[in-house]
Amino acid sequence: MRENWLRSIRKFWLLAGFFLAASPGLAQGPAIVQHVAKDCGAGPACSQAFASPNAAANFLAVAIRAGGASPTVTVKDTLLNAYTLIGSCPNAADPHVSFLYFARAAAGANAVNVAAANASSVRISVAEISGVGALDGFSCNSGTSAAASSGPIATKAADLVLGTVTTANSQTFAAGAGFATIDSAGKIFDEFEVQSAAGPATASATLSTSDKWASMVAAFSPSVSAPPPPPPPPPVPAQASFACTPGFRAVTFSAFVPSGAKGYSFSIQNYSAVPLVITQVTPPVGFAMDANPAMPVTIAIGDAQTFTIRFVPTAPGIYAGNVIFLANVVNGDFFMGVQATAN
Repeated sequence: MRENWLRSIRKFWLLAGFFLAASPGLAQGPAIVQHVAKDCGAGPACSQAFASPNAAANFLAVAIRAGGASPTVTVKDTLLNAYTLIGSCPNAADPHVSFLYFARAAAGANAVNVAAANASSVRISVAEISGVGALDGFSCNSGTSAAASSGPIATKAADLVLGTVTTANSQTFAAGAGFATIDSAGKIFDEFEVQSAAGPATASATLSTSDKWASMVAAFSPSVSAPPPPPPPPPVPAQASFACTPGFRAVTFSAFVPSGAKGYSFSIQNYSAVPLVITQVTPPVGFAMDANPAMPVTIAIGDAQTFTIRFVPTAPGIYAGNVIFLANVVNGDFFMGVQATAN
């Protein structure tokens, strides 16, 4: 009669962790946050505060109508934002000159200050706009009529299109097709639209009476949010081991045994740094696991769980194979060799 031994793998790796998927940056659509227009009369300076604090990185647009043939304009604010001239548009017949400036806002309460040397009068319109990216184009036109038009510029889908119309005399303005009014102050009018598709865009407005006008249009791409940071590297698997208690012993069958009469109880102890979850135990032919414990089984850190395997031969002979434990380990399972003989 041969003695038969239960054998086991002593060590396995236990894996715990998850992966985060990074998303690319997304375009943020433009939106008017706040705006105000002001007639500063004879000038040569004009100041206007925002009603609410500016948000960091928002777009500040400052449109200016300066009376005279050759005014010189400077734009500053109380947050010391740096303003850039997008473009200017003269109407020599009046005469007056329109200007469009922009800046990236610092956060906080703010007032815009415009100095217009050689200007006989000053009017301004200021707006804070979110979701604005880079300048895509600028154009201007001037004329005399009741229909002001900047002429077309090329735009991309989701571009913000800003239009400014200035006139010789105070007017009641009506925004052009597809545009919405931002603000007006008698002789200055601002409007905007967001392009639904790429193509030419023209800023236009209808005046209450025929007048000398200058019309500017500028297009800006939507801002793009910064992509999220890359995911952290996956954690290094924690090394774990299990042990059978009592130790590995021979299971001897000296004669044919009724099915299930012989059993062997053993414990699996979790030596890892995370809970061990066993979801399925599959014995080889000729063996069966007791129903208790029911699957799945979670073995806490440092704890042990007792299992019982029974020898259930149906005929004399040698029975051998692996008991497969499906668990949250690197390879998804571990196994224990088992062999017994029925005479």
